[in-house]
Amino acid sequence: MVRTIKKKARVLLACAACVVLVVAACRSSHEATSPLTAMASPAIPAAAQEIPNPLRGQYEDLLQPLFPQGQPTQQRYPAWPASYDASLRVSWRQLQPTDPATLPPDAPDDRKYDFSVIDDTLTKLAERGMRLTLRIYAYNSCCNASYPNNTNLAIPDWERARPGTSRSYPGPSSGPAPGVTQVVPNFNDPTYLDDFSQLLAALGRRYDGDERLSVFEFSGYGDFSENHVAYLRDALGAPGPAPEESTAALGYYSQFRDQNITTASIRRLVSANVDAFPHTQLVVTPNNPEIVRELLADDVTKRSVAPVGIRSDCLGVYSPLPTWAETNTSHYVQTRDPLIAALRQRLAVAPVITEWCELPSGTTAQDYYQKGLHDVIRYHV
Repeated sequence: MVRTIKKKARVLLACAACVVLVVAACRSSHEATSPLTAMASPAIPAAAQEIPNPLRGQYEDLLQPLFPQGQPTQQRYPAWPASYDASLRVSWRQLQPTDPATLPPDAPDDRKYDFSVIDDTLTKLAERGMRLTLRIYAYNSCCNASYPNNTNLAIPDWERARPGTSRSYPGPSSGPAPGVTQVVPNFNDPTYLDDFSQLLAALGRRYDGDERLSVFEFSGYGDFSENHVAYLRDALGAPGPAPEESTAALGYYSQFRDQNITTASIRRLVSANVDAFPHTQLVVTPNNPEIVRELLADDVTKRSVAPVGIRSDCLGVYSPLPTWAETNTSHYVQTRDPLIAALRQRLAVAPVITEWCELPSGTTAQDYYQKGLHDVIRYHV
C-alpha cells in the first residue's frame, strides 16, 4: 500500500508505477543497509490501467487542494486525479468548550462535547466519495491565524484553570508568534491525562468503526500531537532531561532533550488511543522512541484492527525514519535496539503517511523531489 502527505501541500505517489519499475530493476543490488528487504515483482507496464486504491497517492492535507496545482503558480498544470482522502487537525479547545463540572454526571456526549467540526467535515467528504484522517492536539507552537488575548491556547479554559494541568511560558521575542504567551500542557499530570483520555473515549464512541474515518492519528502528547517538545527546548527555555538523566527521569533514554513525557504517562495515552479506536487504523508520528515501542508491541497489534502505521513529516526534507532510529550517533542505533528493526519492518506492512513542506532555503526543487522519490522507494512510503 502506498500512501503519502504534506505540511503545506500533500504527498504524491503518482510515480507508483515508476517506483515498482525502479525497485524491480534494482533489487539485485539492493543496499544491505536499506530499511526494507527487497521483493521480486514483475515490472508493471507504464500503459497499464491505474488501479483505484484508497490510502495511496496524494490526499488533501488539512482539507487544502492537492499539491502542487493547488498553488496559484502551478495552476497551468492539469489537475491530479481526484483524491480519496483528506486530513484534519482539531484542537481539544474546539471540541470541549464546556466545563464538564457544570454538567450532570450522566450528561450525554452531545452536551459534553462539540463534534460539529468533525461531523461537518465527514459529511462533506462523504459527499465527494472521500474519507478522513483525524488528529487531536492540546498544543501547537505556531501558525494560528490569530491569538486572542495574545495567548496561544489549545486546551479548554476550564482545563487551564485546573491546577497542575498546564504551564504558561512568556512568548519568545522572535519566531512565528513573537511575544505570544504559550500555554503548554503538563503531559504527565494525572488530571490532564484523565481529561484527555475521556475526550478520546468520547471520540471513539462516536467515530470508531465509522467508514468515513479512515485513520486516527495517535493524539495527546507534544507539539501538534507529533510526540516531541523541541519548541520548549529551542524557544521557551524548557528542555527535557539531559541524556545522562533521561532514563531516571523519564523511564527511557532521550538523547536530544526534546522529550518530557514519562513511560507511565505514555502507557496511559497509548491505552486511551487504542481503547478508543480498536476498529480504526491508527498511525503514529515516531519522534518518541518509547511511544513507538508501546504502539508496535504485540498486545497493541492484537487489540487493533490492523498494525499501527507511521506518519512522518516533510517528504523530500526529512527521512521517514526519525533521527533516533537512523543516525549513527544515536544511542538506539549504537546499542542495536531491536525497536529499530521493528520500526523498519512496520514500514513494509502498515500505512506510511507523510506530507509536503515548503522548499527549504538553499535547496533546489530538483533535489527536493529527488530526495522525495528516493525516500518513497527506500522507506515504502
